[in-house]
Amino acid sequence: MKKLECIMSILMVTFAIGFNLWLYRAEPTARIDPNDNSFQYGLIERTNEIWDWAETRCQQSTIQFSSFQFPFSIFCTLSYLTDHWVPNWAQGYNLPYYYSHIPQIAIVGTWRSIRSIPKISIFKSQFSKNVSNIENLILKIENLSLFTYYHLIIYLLLCFFPLSVFLSLRILKLPWLTAGIGALLSSHISTDGLYGMDPPSFIWRGWGLSSQLFAMIFMPLAIAYSIRYFSEIENSKHEARNPKQYQIEKEKNSKSFSFLIFNFSNLFRISNFEFRIYSSYLLSVLFITLTTMGHLGLGLMLFLAIPVIAFTRPIMSFLRQEPIKHMWREAKTAFVKTILLALPPILLLSYWIIPTLLGDVYHNVSFWDPIWKFNSYGAKEVLVNLWNGFLFDWGRLPIFTGLVFVGIAAVFINTNSMGDTSEGSCKLPESRNCNENPDKTVRNMSVVRRLARRVSGVRDEDVCGTRSWQDPCIYGYIAPLPFLFLFFLLLYFGSTTWGGILNLIPAMNQFHQHRFIVGLHLVALFLAPIGITYVAQSITNILHKFLILNFQFSNNFSNFKFQISNWLYLCIFIFLSLYLCYLIYPQTLSYGAYNQTLIEQANGNFLKVKSD
Repeated sequence: MKKLECIMSILMVTFAIGFNLWLYRAEPTARIDPNDNSFQYGLIERTNEIWDWAETRCQQSTIQFSSFQFPFSIFCTLSYLTDHWVPNWAQGYNLPYYYSHIPQIAIVGTWRSIRSIPKISIFKSQFSKNVSNIENLILKIENLSLFTYYHLIIYLLLCFFPLSVFLSLRILKLPWLTAGIGALLSSHISTDGLYGMDPPSFIWRGWGLSSQLFAMIFMPLAIAYSIRYFSEIENSKHEARNPKQYQIEKEKNSKSFSFLIFNFSNLFRISNFEFRIYSSYLLSVLFITLTTMGHLGLGLMLFLAIPVIAFTRPIMSFLRQEPIKHMWREAKTAFVKTILLALPPILLLSYWIIPTLLGDVYHNVSFWDPIWKFNSYGAKEVLVNLWNGFLFDWGRLPIFTGLVFVGIAAVFINTNSMGDTSEGSCKLPESRNCNENPDKTVRNMSVVRRLARRVSGVRDEDVCGTRSWQDPCIYGYIAPLPFLFLFFLLLYFGSTTWGGILNLIPAMNQFHQHRFIVGLHLVALFLAPIGITYVAQSITNILHKFLILNFQFSNNFSNFKFQISNWLYLCIFIFLSLYLCYLIYPQTLSYGAYNQTLIEQANGNFLKVKSD
């Protein structure tokens, strides 16, 4: 059953990516941009010009440093690429000093590298039998314009976003099917152009927020690994550890990393628990840095989310009325770990972030931007739009909105069912003799745990020692999600509600606060799959009880009964997923189809006036 669910989830994410590739196939063919992509391409084009100029300028300067010519040349070129004058924005100013510039450098750098391939392939083509095919390929590469390459990158990032959501859900140890439906839903949030994670924010007929897209591809992974980092530290303390098995794990892992540490494996032995913590920490730092590199605003949202994730456990302890000493100890630990996680990305990007904060007084506020961009909409309008479904389901029934609220309810219901998740409650059962009498084992389990096992596809006769998203140790991975949703919802109210309080956050006085809808959409992409999973398992539980009450199974057929239950859950989940796609996809399909029509019309009009 596990293998089948794994295969089905991979098919789901493959379909989600393929659907995007087909629906937005006209994006790379655009000849001209009507939105913010024109500004972004202006930065791309200027970066390419500065690259050519910097190579010449730095080559002349390196004559004085012949001994260090190569490193000095790289440093010299990067210094110009990260701080230069941009004449085609407003009246011209040094935009990279204030604005994200690494995506532009990466795009121009890879484009220049690809165009250098034909020069390398000329010699090889002389000895090839398929000379004509290679020459045609070389010709296409040589004719690949920077404009087309830029739009191709945007197209691929948009289409492969479901993969990022899929991996993020799996990082949080959610079931395969939950991750699969998350991928299917990831590109189908619908708003009336509210600058969130919906297609109108990125495609040709929309806003063309490619800079947001550069960061958005990494943002779910950053949130997932951050949650996992804080949760792994807590859970690993409570897991049952056999001292002998613990030593075997250290020796096994040390051999795996021996090639990295020159075979001094005895000096570098880590257990699986320690490895999970270290890897989650390093990957959290990596993806937070990549997100901030892509878009400083989205990076700021991540830095604001880190304390919320860290202090989820102290908040839960407070709600459970645990001792003050225990809450104080958890709060101190959360504070230290927040600093440890937030500091490395800031240090890595300090060459850019610190000057930006220090020089923000020279950054003018444009009168072209309406005031609601800076102050957002206020609590009343945001809550009305949320209740009406306009934040997730504009132009269709509020299905996605409903799933988000079901997901929030499922997490809180799980909290009440699990009770205390402090030390000692996360230990695995020491015995695995459940197979001797699986029916008795199931009867002694709570309803929540029976439901949870079906979510993860685990057979009832194999329940002993298994885990699901509703087990105490795994629950830590999803516990921060409702708090993050509430946090971003409050921030989305903006200064219209909070006044000058938000200005206490660095750079918030010039931040477009209506963009906090991105954080709201991000958390919703985690909650909605949990919601549909909870609905599926609830229906399965009702039908399972009906089968038990109306059909008598002998002990010889108990295993067969459990297999029927698992297959029943699988069928219900597939049916709900298909029905959900039937209700949600038409809105995206209609919007994307007209987008292709507009691109074709614009390309035709462009060719008519190109000669002028």
